[in-house]
Amino acid sequence: MQFYMAAPIANVKTQLVTATKIKVEAAGTPDRYTLNYSPGTANDGRVKFVGDAIPRLPMTGAVNYADGAFEGTARTTLPLTKDTPINISYRFKDGAGTADVDIPELRFTPKGLQPQYLVSALKGKLAEVDGLVKANIKLAFAAGQPLQSSGTAKIIDMNFGTLPGPLTNVNTELTFSNMFPLQSEGRQKLTVAKFDPGFPLENGEIEFELIPDGVKVYSARWPLGDGFFSLDPFDWLYSNTVNRVVMRIENVSIGEFLKDVGDGALTATGNMEGTLPIVLSGVDVKV
Repeated sequence: MQFYMAAPIANVKTQLVTATKIKVEAAGTPDRYTLNYSPGTANDGRVKFVGDAIPRLPMTGAVNYADGAFEGTARTTLPLTKDTPINISYRFKDGAGTADVDIPELRFTPKGLQPQYLVSALKGKLAEVDGLVKANIKLAFAAGQPLQSSGTAKIIDMNFGTLPGPLTNVNTELTFSNMFPLQSEGRQKLTVAKFDPGFPLENGEIEFELIPDGVKVYSARWPLGDGFFSLDPFDWLYSNTVNRVVMRIENVSIGEFLKDVGDGALTATGNMEGTLPIVLSGVDVKV
Protein backbone atom coordinates (compact mmCIF):
# COMPACT_ATOMS: atom_id res chain seq x y z
CA MET A 1 0.00 0.00 0.00
CA GLN A 2 1.47 3.31 -1.13
CA PHE A 3 0.75 6.54 0.68
CA TYR A 4 1.52 10.26 0.46
CA MET A 5 1.08 12.77 3.27
CA ALA A 6 1.74 16.50 3.52
CA ALA A 7 1.27 18.84 6.48
CA PRO A 8 2.23 22.56 6.45
CA ILE A 9 2.46 22.55 10.26
CA ALA A 10 3.06 19.39 12.29
CA ASN A 11 4.30 18.32 15.70
CA VAL A 12 6.20 15.04 15.67
CA LYS A 13 7.60 13.02 18.56
CA THR A 14 9.60 9.83 18.14
CA GLN A 15 12.28 8.02 20.14
CA LEU A 16 14.83 10.00 18.13
CA VAL A 17 13.46 13.56 17.90
CA THR A 18 10.86 15.99 19.14
CA ALA A 19 9.76 18.43 16.42
CA THR A 20 7.33 21.34 16.65
CA LYS A 21 5.67 23.40 13.91
CA ILE A 22 7.62 21.76 11.10
CA LYS A 23 6.51 21.27 7.52
CA VAL A 24 6.36 17.57 6.64
CA GLU A 25 5.99 15.53 3.47
CA ALA A 26 6.09 11.73 3.57
CA ALA A 27 5.67 9.09 0.89
CA GLY A 28 6.14 5.34 0.56
CA THR A 29 4.75 2.25 2.22
CA PRO A 30 4.19 1.59 5.94
CA ASP A 31 7.43 -0.41 6.15
CA ARG A 32 9.52 1.69 3.77
CA TYR A 33 9.06 5.44 3.43
CA THR A 34 10.83 8.80 3.17
CA LEU A 35 9.95 11.84 5.25
CA ASN A 36 11.15 15.34 4.32
CA TYR A 37 10.91 18.19 6.80
CA SER A 38 11.71 21.90 7.07
CA PRO A 39 11.00 24.86 9.41
CA GLY A 40 7.95 25.79 7.29
CA THR A 41 6.89 29.02 5.61
CA ALA A 42 6.90 30.92 8.93
CA ASN A 43 10.40 29.54 9.67
CA ASP A 44 9.44 28.79 13.27
CA GLY A 45 9.64 25.00 13.11
CA ARG A 46 12.19 23.46 15.49
CA VAL A 47 13.75 20.02 15.92
CA LYS A 48 15.45 18.59 19.01
CA PHE A 49 17.30 15.28 19.08
CA VAL A 50 17.34 13.01 22.12
CA GLY A 51 19.61 14.17 24.92
CA ASP A 52 20.87 17.73 25.14
CA ALA A 53 23.81 17.46 22.78
CA ILE A 54 22.22 19.42 19.95
CA PRO A 55 20.10 22.44 20.93
CA ARG A 56 16.55 22.96 19.65
CA LEU A 57 17.11 24.48 16.20
CA PRO A 58 15.44 25.00 12.84
CA MET A 59 16.43 22.08 10.61
CA THR A 60 15.90 20.95 7.06
CA GLY A 61 16.37 17.31 6.24
CA ALA A 62 15.11 13.91 5.21
CA VAL A 63 14.78 10.58 6.98
CA ASN A 64 14.35 7.17 5.39
CA TYR A 65 12.66 4.30 7.20
CA ALA A 66 13.37 0.75 6.08
CA ASP A 67 13.96 -2.63 7.75
CA GLY A 68 13.04 -1.17 11.12
CA ALA A 69 15.74 1.53 10.99
CA PHE A 70 15.66 5.30 10.57
CA GLU A 71 18.53 6.85 8.61
CA GLY A 72 18.63 10.51 7.77
CA THR A 73 20.42 13.79 7.33
CA ALA A 74 19.72 17.28 8.59
CA ARG A 75 21.19 20.73 8.11
CA THR A 76 20.95 23.69 10.45
CA THR A 77 22.75 26.86 11.51
CA LEU A 78 23.35 28.36 14.93
CA PRO A 79 21.84 31.70 15.97
CA LEU A 80 24.01 34.78 15.29
CA THR A 81 25.84 33.07 12.42
CA LYS A 82 25.68 33.40 8.66
CA ASP A 83 26.58 30.83 6.00
CA THR A 84 27.86 28.38 8.61
CA PRO A 85 25.92 25.15 8.07
CA ILE A 86 25.96 22.30 10.56
CA ASN A 87 25.49 18.92 8.88
CA ILE A 88 24.01 16.02 10.84
CA SER A 89 23.72 12.38 9.77
CA TYR A 90 22.09 9.81 12.01
CA ARG A 91 20.82 6.25 12.34
CA PHE A 92 18.33 4.86 14.83
CA LYS A 93 17.16 1.27 15.30
CA ASP A 94 15.81 -0.84 18.17
CA GLY A 95 15.96 2.03 20.66
CA ALA A 96 19.61 2.93 19.99
CA GLY A 97 21.26 5.32 17.60
CA THR A 98 24.30 7.24 16.48
CA ALA A 99 24.74 10.72 15.06
CA ASP A 100 27.62 12.50 13.36
CA VAL A 101 27.63 16.30 13.62
CA ASP A 102 30.00 18.06 11.23
CA ILE A 103 30.76 21.77 11.61
CA PRO A 104 32.97 22.64 8.63
CA GLU A 105 33.45 26.27 9.66
CA LEU A 106 32.16 28.19 12.67
CA ARG A 107 33.31 31.76 13.10
CA PHE A 108 33.15 33.60 16.40
CA THR A 109 33.01 37.40 16.28
CA PRO A 110 32.86 39.94 19.13
CA LYS A 111 29.44 41.21 18.01
CA GLY A 112 28.15 37.83 16.85
CA LEU A 113 28.35 34.28 18.12
CA GLN A 114 30.45 33.69 21.24
CA PRO A 115 31.45 30.27 22.70
CA GLN A 116 29.83 31.10 26.04
CA TYR A 117 26.46 31.04 24.24
CA LEU A 118 27.13 27.36 23.54
CA VAL A 119 29.01 26.42 26.75
CA SER A 120 27.47 28.33 29.66
CA ALA A 121 30.41 27.49 31.96
CA LEU A 122 32.59 29.84 29.88
CA LYS A 123 30.44 32.87 30.74
CA GLY A 124 32.60 35.47 32.46
CA LYS A 125 35.80 33.55 31.61
CA LEU A 126 36.25 34.61 27.96
CA ALA A 127 35.46 37.85 26.17
CA GLU A 128 35.63 39.32 22.66
CA VAL A 129 36.30 35.92 21.06
CA ASP A 130 37.28 36.27 17.41
CA GLY A 131 38.41 33.34 15.29
CA LEU A 132 37.54 30.17 13.44
CA VAL A 133 36.64 26.67 14.65
CA LYS A 134 36.18 23.47 12.66
CA ALA A 135 34.67 20.58 14.58
CA ASN A 136 33.18 17.11 14.42
CA ILE A 137 31.02 15.52 17.13
CA LYS A 138 30.08 11.85 17.35
CA LEU A 139 27.12 10.80 19.51
CA ALA A 140 25.72 7.46 20.62
CA PHE A 141 22.48 7.15 22.54
CA ALA A 142 20.05 4.48 23.76
CA ALA A 143 16.92 4.41 25.86
CA GLY A 144 17.77 4.52 29.56
CA GLN A 145 21.49 4.99 28.87
CA PRO A 146 23.65 8.12 29.30
CA LEU A 147 24.59 9.95 26.12
CA GLN A 148 28.02 8.96 24.78
CA SER A 149 29.99 11.62 22.91
CA SER A 150 33.43 12.32 21.48
CA GLY A 151 34.85 14.71 18.95
CA THR A 152 37.61 16.83 17.49
CA ALA A 153 38.07 20.56 16.99
CA LYS A 154 40.57 22.71 15.19
CA ILE A 155 40.99 26.27 16.48
CA ILE A 156 42.48 28.66 13.95
CA ASP A 157 43.93 32.10 14.74
CA MET A 158 41.67 32.67 17.74
CA ASN A 159 41.83 35.93 19.71
CA PHE A 160 40.11 36.36 23.08
CA GLY A 161 40.33 38.10 26.41
CA THR A 162 40.79 36.38 29.77
CA LEU A 163 41.11 37.75 33.29
CA PRO A 164 44.95 37.42 33.32
CA GLY A 165 45.19 39.15 29.93
CA PRO A 166 44.31 38.89 26.22
CA LEU A 167 45.61 36.10 23.97
CA THR A 168 46.24 36.55 20.25
CA ASN A 169 46.44 33.98 17.45
CA VAL A 170 45.75 30.84 19.45
CA ASN A 171 46.01 27.66 17.38
CA THR A 172 45.41 24.05 18.36
CA GLU A 173 43.85 20.74 17.34
CA LEU A 174 41.83 19.15 20.14
CA THR A 175 40.54 15.63 20.71
CA PHE A 176 37.63 15.16 23.12
CA SER A 177 36.64 12.04 25.05
CA ASN A 178 33.40 13.73 26.11
CA MET A 179 31.57 16.74 24.72
CA PHE A 180 28.90 17.23 27.40
CA PRO A 181 30.58 18.38 29.56
CA LEU A 182 33.74 19.13 27.58
CA GLN A 183 36.58 16.78 28.48
CA SER A 184 39.70 16.35 26.39
CA GLU A 185 41.33 13.03 25.65
CA GLY A 186 44.32 13.53 27.92
CA ARG A 187 46.83 16.35 27.51
CA GLN A 188 46.54 18.78 24.60
CA LYS A 189 48.83 21.54 23.32
CA LEU A 190 48.18 24.97 21.89
CA THR A 191 50.38 27.78 20.64
CA VAL A 192 49.85 31.46 21.46
CA ALA A 193 51.39 34.16 19.28
CA LYS A 194 50.94 36.81 21.98
CA PHE A 195 49.81 36.98 25.61
CA ASP A 196 49.70 40.31 27.47
CA PRO A 197 49.32 40.00 31.27
CA GLY A 198 50.61 43.58 31.62
CA PHE A 199 53.73 43.12 29.51
CA PRO A 200 53.73 41.50 26.05
CA LEU A 201 54.86 37.90 25.70
CA GLU A 202 55.23 36.16 22.36
CA ASN A 203 55.50 32.64 20.92
CA GLY A 204 54.12 30.71 23.89
CA GLU A 205 53.11 27.09 24.23
CA ILE A 206 50.58 25.70 26.71
CA GLU A 207 50.02 22.07 27.65
CA PHE A 208 46.63 21.47 29.23
CA GLU A 209 43.70 19.13 29.75
CA LEU A 210 40.01 20.01 29.67
CA ILE A 211 38.31 18.50 32.71
CA PRO A 212 34.55 18.44 33.39
CA ASP A 213 34.55 21.62 35.50
CA GLY A 214 37.47 23.55 34.07
CA VAL A 215 41.00 23.41 32.69
CA LYS A 216 44.05 21.67 34.14
CA VAL A 217 47.18 23.50 32.98
CA TYR A 218 50.35 21.41 33.10
CA SER A 219 52.72 23.99 31.65
CA ALA A 220 52.65 27.41 30.01
CA ARG A 221 55.90 28.96 28.85
CA TRP A 222 57.01 32.02 26.84
CA PRO A 223 60.59 32.94 25.91
CA LEU A 224 61.64 36.39 27.11
CA GLY A 225 65.10 37.44 26.00
CA ASP A 226 67.50 34.74 27.24
CA GLY A 227 65.04 33.62 29.89
CA PHE A 228 61.46 32.48 30.25
CA PHE A 229 58.15 33.56 31.64
CA SER A 230 55.94 30.66 32.76
CA LEU A 231 52.90 29.64 34.77
CA ASP A 232 53.17 26.98 37.45
CA PRO A 233 50.79 24.02 37.01
CA PHE A 234 47.27 24.86 38.20
CA ASP A 235 43.61 23.92 37.89
CA TRP A 236 41.20 26.61 36.65
CA LEU A 237 37.79 25.50 37.91
CA TYR A 238 34.74 27.28 36.50
CA SER A 239 32.73 26.75 39.68
CA ASN A 240 35.38 28.23 41.96
CA THR A 241 34.76 31.75 43.22
CA VAL A 242 38.56 32.11 43.54
CA ASN A 243 41.29 30.66 41.31
CA ARG A 244 45.01 31.07 41.98
CA VAL A 245 47.81 31.22 39.43
CA VAL A 246 51.55 31.64 39.97
CA MET A 247 53.52 33.47 37.27
CA ARG A 248 57.23 32.66 37.28
CA ILE A 249 60.13 34.67 35.82
CA GLU A 250 63.33 32.74 35.05
CA ASN A 251 66.64 34.42 34.16
CA VAL A 252 65.01 37.37 32.40
CA SER A 253 67.07 40.47 31.63
CA ILE A 254 65.64 43.51 33.44
CA GLY A 255 66.27 45.52 30.29
CA GLU A 256 64.24 43.02 28.24
CA PHE A 257 61.46 43.15 30.80
CA LEU A 258 61.30 46.96 30.76
CA LYS A 259 61.85 47.64 27.07
CA ASP A 260 58.13 48.06 26.38
CA VAL A 261 57.41 49.99 29.57
CA GLY A 262 57.18 53.78 29.43
CA ASP A 263 58.03 53.92 25.72
CA GLY A 264 61.60 52.90 26.46
CA ALA A 265 62.18 55.68 29.02
CA LEU A 266 63.26 53.15 31.68
CA THR A 267 66.58 51.34 31.43
CA ALA A 268 68.24 48.87 33.77
CA THR A 269 70.75 46.03 33.78
CA GLY A 270 70.87 42.65 35.47
CA ASN A 271 68.66 39.57 35.49
CA MET A 272 65.44 38.77 37.31
CA GLU A 273 64.04 35.63 38.84
CA GLY A 274 60.94 35.34 40.97
CA THR A 275 57.24 34.61 41.24
CA LEU A 276 54.06 36.65 41.01
CA PRO A 277 51.13 34.98 42.82
CA ILE A 278 47.80 35.99 41.27
CA VAL A 279 44.34 35.63 42.80
CA LEU A 280 41.40 35.69 40.39
CA SER A 281 38.10 36.38 42.13
CA GLY A 282 35.18 37.02 39.80
CA VAL A 283 36.35 39.85 37.55
CA ASP A 284 38.95 41.06 40.11
CA VAL A 285 42.62 40.28 39.58
CA LYS A 286 45.04 40.69 42.49
CA VAL A 287 48.81 40.30 42.15
